Amino acid sequence: MRQQSALGLAAAVVICLAAVGFVAGLITDANAGDKKYKLEYKMKKGSGFEMATTTERKSQREMMGNEIKSTTTDMAKYVVNVIEEKGGMATASLTYKDRSHKSDDPQVQLDPDFSALLGQKARFVISERGILSGFDGFAELPELDIAGGQARRGESQYINELREFFIQLPEEKIGIGDTWSYTDEFTEPVEGGTAKIVIAYTYTLAEAAEREGFDCVRFDGEYTTTVTGTGTAQGMEYTLKLDGTGTETVWFAHKRGMLVESESISFVEGGVTAEMVGFEMPMRNDYKSTRTYTLE
Repeated sequence: MRQQSALGLAAAVVICLAAVGFVAGLITDANAGDKKYKLEYKMKKGSGFEMATTTERKSQREMMGNEIKSTTTDMAKYVVNVIEEKGGMATASLTYKDRSHKSDDPQVQLDPDFSALLGQKARFVISERGILSGFDGFAELPELDIAGGQARRGESQYINELREFFIQLPEEKIGIGDTWSYTDEFTEPVEGGTAKIVIAYTYTLAEAAEREGFDCVRFDGEYTTTVTGTGTAQGMEYTLKLDGTGTETVWFAHKRGMLVESESISFVEGGVTAEMVGFEMPMRNDYKSTRTYTLE
């Protein structure tokens, strides 16, 4: 009888402990869902990383009743080294490691030669939130012909390409399901003129999970793009108007304080119009991009 009672008591203790563990697990899971993350870029002096991007663009345009389709693939690789950090602002050296531009567009005669760019260096400053400033040395980078001389790659394009690598992070701590937004505006030269690009981003903190060996959080992003500009081509004044949307999935190593990977799909459509001569060229570009960050 005493033995049976002891066994019964032991079984009751086991059941109670299991119940306590189950409840504790529920509480832990609930608390995990309530966790707030302070997201910031952590750029310590002497640290470094590599980053790379590949973008495929499928283009359609209509010219004088003829539809022209093409596929263009751009690839770029960079090495970033942090040379100074003070008060949440880091100065980084950027080295161009690799670059290519391949297109089957019938109006593009030759793929550009980027050999003069490789190994070149420039500097920039990045805040803990990912706002870039202090661009130095980009004006000295070689200007290169793109698209058979119809466009050139120079200072403003180099800087704008760099800005795309760093998402601006929220000021406050955020939890799963929280969102934040910001707008990026910049200009780029077009043939005989200038275009203004406005991109409005909204990101949602979707989940926490391991990625590439890092404790990460995933952002799901949506954005709208507006491109407006004017220029002169072959003595003909024209206007440019494009609008589009996109989605993005981003992995951020919150303990390391750096991005790990991102993928985006987007499009813009609209066209070029020269009212004085009654010319219109409708167009649409579809993009698929991936960015990877190799962290030390």
